[in-house]
Formats: sequence, structure tokens, C-alpha cells
Amino acid sequence: MKKCMKLLICAGGALLLAGCSSKEKIDLEELITLEYTGADGGYGYASCDYEQLEDWLADNCSEEAALSLAIAVEDGVDVSLSPDEGLSNGDEITVTILYDDGILDGYDYQLAQDSGDSWKVTVEGLEEPKKVDLFEGISLEYGSDGSYAVVGGYDNITYTLSKDRG
Repeated sequence: MKKCMKLLICAGGALLLAGCSSKEKIDLEELITLEYTGADGGYGYASCDYEQLEDWLADNCSEEAALSLAIAVEDGVDVSLSPDEGLSNGDEITVTILYDDGILDGYDYQLAQDSGDSWKVTVEGLEEPKKVDLFEGISLEYGSDGSYAVVGGYDNITYTLSKDRG
């Protein structure tokens, strides 16, 4: 009976210590914001919503600890997409989180994801590509000396003539 009682006390103590040592987890996946720009062949960007993190920390820690912890996460966590360009709606891309081990040493918090963890997302929200007539609005301007030049068109396209005189 004494052995059984000692075993129960030891098991209870181990559970109590395990419960005390568990740290609150910060789930970075919930804080990551993905944005896509352009049309078919567009770009993807990943960022962490640090304002949401700071708000959560402010509700759960002292102001000083919240600021210190937010800075540690902001400075130490890198989020990347692969691929991040040439994207089309429906493409599957990988989001990866990287950080140095020990980023939150000394805090009562830990990151839910390990450095190098990744997950897949589907690209959505890119604009549908539009067909453009590159010659719409172009005209030739003739000079009194027999020269001529292209007038109009798009600013970011260079128009050239095979001859500009005669």
C-alpha cells in the first residue's frame, strides 16, 4: 500500500511539474497575412500581422513584457513563400517560417511552429489578365522637314520606326 501511495504521489508531482513548465503558445500561422498582386504571373507576399500579436500580448502580459516579446518575434521570425512569383489563381504555394532556436528564451511563451515548418496555401485573388491592343491610340506625327515620329501609346513601351525620314 505504501508503494502504491508513493507511486501516486510521484506521478501527481510529475504531472504538476509538467503542467507548470508548459508555456503559452503563439501560433504564427494565425498571424501570417498573404497578399497577391498583379494578374496571371503575379507575385505573392507574406507578412506577419504584428499588430494582432501586440494586441494579444497586451491582453495577456504586462506592457513591458508584451513590447519586449513582440520585438523579439518581429526581429527574429522570417516568413517566405515558394514560389513567390509567376503565380496564377489556383496555384499551390508553400509558406515557411524560419527563426533561430532560443528566440523566446526567458519568456513564458513559445512559438507553436518549429523553425522550418511549412504549410500549403492556394493562390486566390489575382486579377484576371486583360487583352490590350498595344497599337491603340498611336499615330504618326509628320514634321515639315520630312521626318515623322510615333505619338501616343503606352508610357512603358518603346515604339520605334524602321525609318524616321523620307
